[in-house]
Amino acid sequence: MATKEDKRKLFGQILLEKKLVSKDQIMEALEIQDINGKALGDILVDLEYTTSNRITEVLSDYLGMEVIKIEDVVFREDVLDKIPHTIAQLYRIIPIAFEEPTITVAQQDPLDIQQIDDLRFLLKYNVKPVFVEREDVANALDTYYPGGHESVEKILENFKQDLSITNNSESRETIEVEQLKEMSDETPVKSLVNLILLQAIVVQ
Repeated sequence: MATKEDKRKLFGQILLEKKLVSKDQIMEALEIQDINGKALGDILVDLEYTTSNRITEVLSDYLGMEVIKIEDVVFREDVLDKIPHTIAQLYRIIPIAFEEPTITVAQQDPLDIQQIDDLRFLLKYNVKPVFVEREDVANALDTYYPGGHESVEKILENFKQDLSITNNSESRETIEVEQLKEMSDETPVKSLVNLILLQAIVVQ
């Protein structure tokens, strides 16, 4: 399966093939990305090497996603309630629609393919991603899920209660948050442990 980094490299190659930018411009943008972590397309637009509309057109076609205009979306409270505030801010997503058992979401970073699997695990729904302009997703988050963008590590630090993990039906072992954080840093279980912890926090 292609990783997030693979997707970014492939997207850069597609931009070259579409002749939207040059190889030197891509390399410059990648160097900047290593420093500030911004999306490749956003950096290219900031550098005025291409336009947001062209990036949207190429990216949505590359990912095979339907393009949604945020002004055409009617945000319903019952749909917004399907995604907890913590999850919306952590993953930088906004729910667009819900039809059992599928929730449609817009991602601020559509190249993050691992995110969809995480959301399926956390939300217990099928997750359908659609493409919405990054700035529009950010603005919708500020409106409907106000608050800061926190990492998993920050959320765990703020989670003061001990979590219990069931070892068997007869006994339970209480593990301190710090111990769990140490466990979550051990590859290859890091992602899975973080997800389990985050799910436990969300349902509190």
